[in-house]
Amino acid sequence: MNAHRQISNLWMAFQNAIDLADNEGRKLNNADGHAQCNALHDYTKDRNWRMANLLRRETANERQHRRGGNNPVSFSVSDAAKLQIMQWAAFAADLNVMPSAHLFLTMRPTAVEAEVVGFLCRAWLNKSWRDELATLDYTELMHSKDMAETGYYRTFKRSAKNWEQFARARKITVQTGLTYEQAREMCRDSNDNRTQQQIHNGTKMEFERQ
Repeated sequence: MNAHRQISNLWMAFQNAIDLADNEGRKLNNADGHAQCNALHDYTKDRNWRMANLLRRETANERQHRRGGNNPVSFSVSDAAKLQIMQWAAFAADLNVMPSAHLFLTMRPTAVEAEVVGFLCRAWLNKSWRDELATLDYTELMHSKDMAETGYYRTFKRSAKNWEQFARARKITVQTGLTYEQAREMCRDSNDNRTQQQIHNGTKMEFERQ
């Protein structure tokens, strides 16, 4: 299973844990039960606006973090944001007391918010979910060469002498099912050995993800 699918599955399980915690809070008649219910209600799948807002803010943080640095193709900003949120939630799920409000002054607000959510639904974030989450390392995914170059690529030739022609030029497929390195090497060899006619016509080999 690739990282994207794994993160997506873990995210759905995380949302399910929030739903279960919310449902349980509704059954309780004590103050703690009602507080938990009210805190989690807008994070549930039926409403979801707070979770969507949390994910949007952390995605913006992740996008800012990547400017001028690593931006692996197969580890999207959305997947990275989801992973960060779940890891913060998992950390808080092991705490004995609710994360303190003063942390909002010293930590990233999205991190503290995720920790509070994780603490409130800790009983439903089971060991198997936490263990699988622990197999995903944010730093490794950000810096893994394999992660940035996974998937299959195709090479194609295109002829254009100017930008107007380039926008309308037909892509003629040469080969498909290539790795990133294979596609890049094939393009380099082809473009280094173009004929005079190909140079005159502006013909080059390029590659893209299939």
